[in-house]
Amino acid sequence: MMLTGTILITRVRILPMEMPDHICEFPPESVNVVPGRPILFINMKGRYDLNLPELRCGSCCASWKPELNDVQVSGYWPATIHFYTLYDVAIFQGFKEMKLVAPGNSRLSFMRMLEAQTTECGRTGKVCSDTFYKSFMEWVICSYEVNKLCSEQPFTCPACCPQMLAVSVDGNRKHYRFKKDGCTDEASYFEGVLLCKDDEVAAFVEDIQRRTKHVPGKGVCGRSPLNAAKETSKRSSSSLDEQTQRDLQRERQSLEAIKEDLSVNDETVQQWVIDVQDWAEQDTNSGHSVIRSRMWSERNQLEVHVAQHDEMVQPQQQIGAVENLLKAGYIFPWLLPPSGI
Repeated sequence: MMLTGTILITRVRILPMEMPDHICEFPPESVNVVPGRPILFINMKGRYDLNLPELRCGSCCASWKPELNDVQVSGYWPATIHFYTLYDVAIFQGFKEMKLVAPGNSRLSFMRMLEAQTTECGRTGKVCSDTFYKSFMEWVICSYEVNKLCSEQPFTCPACCPQMLAVSVDGNRKHYRFKKDGCTDEASYFEGVLLCKDDEVAAFVEDIQRRTKHVPGKGVCGRSPLNAAKETSKRSSSSLDEQTQRDLQRERQSLEAIKEDLSVNDETVQQWVIDVQDWAEQDTNSGHSVIRSRMWSERNQLEVHVAQHDEMVQPQQQIGAVENLLKAGYIFPWLLPPSGI
């Protein structure tokens, strides 16, 4: 749109794209390119307000409008199925390379750069960040599927080409996944090549156990003098059981001797055990013990202060025993009315 003097001139700009040579039986000279519906076009130079091209024949009135396939063949990526917004594929490639070289740059910074390019060239308009990122992710997924169908490698790993230099120690899963998932029926990618097969390992272990004599409690592998991983502690479970039985027998003999010395029977001993348990249950509460000791300490201090008070006042104003203070409804002597009133 241009303003010349007092005349307003509007110029329509058409999106460049591939168009068919013939749309009807008449020669190409009879076909005219006319502006179609308006669209938004975004490339590395910012935003453009353009129109889609349409072909119309002046002889037979035949027409042609671009479809979704025509837009994609021309190197544009539609933001929606009706392609009211189109992106140049080169802008996606540039954004991808920018994220690889400078991962710290944000998507919003890239949008501001496009808007600055738009303003620098004398155009106006914003670039939607969410729509751009959605279209970019769609383009990335489609590019991956295309490379997969064409058997093309997106990059070359120096550690794997031409020959593999490093592999994962656990085959086909990371260590944390192995600890989380545990065993699985899925075969390892490197089973039989770098890792031995499970059935071969099981057969080897069974053969070793069959050929060697297992001695429980000894930290040796069969008859070999070399120390192996300890299967049990230094003291076997049988030795611990024998020691426990001896200690229990000794305590029983001691209990029988005490019963004979005190001339008591089993019922009396059982009652003693119950009494001790009740006493321990009542006295083991440390909080109650602290409260009781604090109450007795404050009571003793109160008795001392009451005694000092009674020595300094008249007999009719003396408090007397501390128990009087603890009675309900007690009134101090100096608060009582005089006896003559």
